[in-house]
Amino acid sequence: MARAAADGYNLDGGDVEAEPYLGYYFRVLQKQGPAAPGGALDYMVGGRMLAGHALLAFPADYGETGIMTFLIGEAGTVYEADLGEETLDLAGAIDSFDLGEGWTPVEE
Repeated sequence: MARAAADGYNLDGGDVEAEPYLGYYFRVLQKQGPAAPGGALDYMVGGRMLAGHALLAFPADYGETGIMTFLIGEAGTVYEADLGEETLDLAGAIDSFDLGEGWTPVEE
């Protein structure tokens, strides 16, 4: 975050148009779905993210800046999936950490 802020990214919480960072878009997810370990859960409690956290990262230009889309949740395991040419639309619709079909743990 510090490096992104130094590059001019907004950290004050105001609405800004999404910009890729190092070729990827990043999104903090505020809930998890039924296919996630522990089932569906809202991470927000009283307007604060207290019950968990998850992050989504997806390529800004599929095939040029990256191919794989990544999810990481509370347990720290990173999962990946190839969403194909429709990555921007498919990943743009992801609003929860939900390990459905096609998501596999990243091998170290």
